[in-house]
Amino acid sequence: MKSRKRCLLDSLEGPYPRLLMYGDSQEDIDLRTELALYLFQARGVSCSPGQIEICGGTQQAICYFA
Repeated sequence: MKSRKRCLLDSLEGPYPRLLMYGDSQEDIDLRTELALYLFQARGVSCSPGQIEICGGTQQAICYFA
């Protein structure tokens, strides 16, 4: 049991703590650019990367857009 707790704490205190946080929805321009391209090619939706918001889940999206 002690090793599980140590592994959990190590992962939470690791070198990349931002991976476990929500982060800025406008931060990753490369991802938003690719999503805009995909939306246009696959769905015919024309939008700019600035119109795409990336959320960590539905709860964050509801809070963000409410």
